[in-house]
Parts: sequence; structure tokens; C-alpha cells
Amino acid sequence: MKRRALMKHVRLKAVGGGAALLALTACAGLPGRDAGQPAYAGDPAMQSVAQANTEFGLEILGQLDEPGKNIFLSPASLTTAFGLLRAGAAGTTAEELDRVLHITLPEEDYHAANGRMVEALNTDKEEVTVSINNAVWAEQTAVLEPDYLARVKTAYGAPDYRVDYIGHPDASREIINRWVEEKTHDRIKDLLSQNDVTEYTRNILVNTVYLKADWAFPFGEEASKDAPFYLTPSNTVDVPMMNQIQYFRYFRSGGVALAELPYKDNEFSMVLFLPRAKDGLEKLEAALVENPEKFDGLVGRLMAKEPTRLELKLPKLKIEARYELEDPLISMGMVESFSDFANFERMARREKQPDGFGFKVSKVIHQTFLEVDEEGTEAAAATAIIVMISSARRGPPPPPPIPFHVDHPYMFAIRHNPTGMILFLGRVEDPR
Repeated sequence: MKRRALMKHVRLKAVGGGAALLALTACAGLPGRDAGQPAYAGDPAMQSVAQANTEFGLEILGQLDEPGKNIFLSPASLTTAFGLLRAGAAGTTAEELDRVLHITLPEEDYHAANGRMVEALNTDKEEVTVSINNAVWAEQTAVLEPDYLARVKTAYGAPDYRVDYIGHPDASREIINRWVEEKTHDRIKDLLSQNDVTEYTRNILVNTVYLKADWAFPFGEEASKDAPFYLTPSNTVDVPMMNQIQYFRYFRSGGVALAELPYKDNEFSMVLFLPRAKDGLEKLEAALVENPEKFDGLVGRLMAKEPTRLELKLPKLKIEARYELEDPLISMGMVESFSDFANFERMARREKQPDGFGFKVSKVIHQTFLEVDEEGTEAAAATAIIVMISSARRGPPPPPPIPFHVDHPYMFAIRHNPTGMILFLGRVEDPR
């Protein structure tokens, strides 16, 4: 029986981190520029990866839709972790993964572009740090195909580590947990529980994401104060609300308004999707999930705008969530991967294994943590805002700011502007 776990922990304040794991067990059967124009526009394969990532992330978001609940996901972490799995799939299992993950590229082109995406996302600056790591954690007696190990090492930088799941599952779990803690700067601890690793575990594919970023224009703590947030049009709660008047990209289309909040490195941004109606989140989310091209179109039009003076009100936010994704993924069509008919022979051939069993996915867990405050979040954006507000010349008074009051349920995405890759995606019904 095979197990898959995918876990993620992200901190949007000044810090974020995450991990994604796919655990496999034995079975009896068979990733200043002009933010509006991506710098990788000349790399159609990377554009394809970013588009597939958006479509997959929105579909997962739709599967997890539950009225009244906040949702926070990392499509980039999920996409990368599934890339490690796809590299070992064959036959109809591979075809199924391609459909669910929205992969349209030839396989080797996909892995190479995914690897270039991870390289593009990794950032090591004082104001913004993004660190993505991958690893293969296999049972010491398991025989993995050399071509598979070479593929994930070359494309994803994933080393091959060996542990003793059969004899010492708890010790193996602790080794992986320590590695995850190190890669996420101690933001994720005890990622794997005792029930997650057993003597039947044969391979755990791990992806970690660590982020630390500051707003390009931080909110003043002295301006934050409690303000009403509409859970419904007739029901409000008081929440800590951040406030500032600043130049941000802004765009309104029909029943939704968008604003882009940049980060200091000019490559990452948070994009806010605010329904015009206080009870409009469900309709907005359904439209974007149903039509990912609309999501990309709205963001593209937003990023092409010149910054506008906004009166921004944004609630401080903290989300902790854990999702078991087996049922959503099966509903999306990922059926064979969880069955005894799963074909991961390009990862490990059944006849070469000491126990004679093949591999299958048994479990997928996605765990997240998010915090947004006056100092920052995860993501970054364009520098054009700074240019527009840095003039010291006298002139007419600025126009009155456009209200952008995030005082009712909304969606957000954290994106890498040069590639268009969505790192994080969420919906907020209650910021408390």
C-alpha cells in the first residue's frame, strides 16, 4: 500500500516556509522589470508551466471550497512535488497525471522548464528570501531506477537520501522532519507523525518552500486599528485593520476590483481580488475556478496599469490549515495513482524490489500557515510605484485616493511577476 503526503507551511509576514511530501508505499498491483511583461516571455515552456500551475491551483481551491472557511494553498509547492512523482510515472498513470496537472508539454520539456522555474523563483536578498528544496527519501532496500534519480536530480536538484523505513520507521521520520526544519528555518516542525511513516513506506518525495519578504511600502503600526469586517452583508466582526494611502496598481472589472501590493525585490507581489458585493466571494471564486483564463486576464490587465493613489485598508491575517487531498484529487481524475494499478515503473521496477511489490500513492496532505502584518508577506512587485511617488517638485495636490477597503471576504494570490508563477493562493472569509 502506498502513501503520499504533501505538506506545506508558509509564513506571510516577514517569513514563510513550506514543505510538500509524497510518500509511497508498496502495493500488490501495478517552477526593476516591467511587471506587466514577464521577463521569461521568450520561454514558452516556462509560460506553459506557470499556466498549468494556475489552472491546477484554482481547481484544487474549488475542490476545497467550504462556505465560511479560509483556504490557503501553495500551487507552486504542489506542482513541484507532483513533478517529482510525474518523473517516475508511466503508461496510463502518467497520462492521468498530465490531465490533472494540466501538463501539455512533452515530459522532458516539462521537467526541464519546471527546473528552470524553481531556479528563477529562488531568491536570496536581505529584503526577500525564497528558498525551494526537493529531495527523494527512499527505503534503503528499495531499488530506484538510475534514470529516475538522474532526472529528478538534474531538473529539480533532488538528492537521493536513504533511510530504514522497514526496520526503524520512527527514526526515519525524525530524520526527514529535521531536514524539513532546517530547510524551512525551523518554521515547520514535526511535519511527519507516527501514522505517516510505516514499515510499508518505500519512498517520500519532499518539497520545501521558505519565504521571507518585506512590503515595498510597509503599513505604519500606528495606523492600524480595529475596524468592522463583514462576514455577511448583515453580520460584522471587529478585526485589526492596517491602513495606508499609497500608489498601487489598481483595476476594476465588473463585480471585482484588483490591487497589487509590491514587495521590495520588485519580483514578487500580492494581488488582491475584492468582490464589489459584500457577499460576492462565492460567485467570484466560481468564475475564476471555472475559467482560469479569466484569472490570468484580470491579473494581466492589472499589471499593465500605472499605479493609482489608493486608500488601502487590509486586515491583518493569520491562517493555519491542513488539507487531506486524496478525495479532491480523485474527484479531479487522479484515480489510478492511488490504486493497485498505479504504474511508477520508471521510478522503481517491481521485479527489482526485494519484496516484489510496486508503488502507489496512498495519501496527500497539504498543511499551510499564513501571516500578514504591517511589515510584509510573501511576494514582491514592481518599482514603478516608487518612481511615481518620489518626486519632490511642487505641483497640484494629488487626486483623492480611490477607496480599496478589504472589509469583506476576498481572494488573493502571491505571484512571481517575471514568470507569472503563482506561489500562493487563498480565500479569506474571516480574518480573525
